[in-house]
Amino acid sequence: MQPNSNDNDLDHLDNPLKEPIESITSFINTQPIPP
Repeated sequence: MQPNSNDNDLDHLDNPLKEPIESITSFINTQPIPP
């Protein structure tokens, strides 16, 4: 196994994960705060 291949896999996993997490955080932030 090559370290480069592993790094690429991590990058590939990291990038798609960052977007949904940011949009979920954004979604939560726009929700009204319950009393």
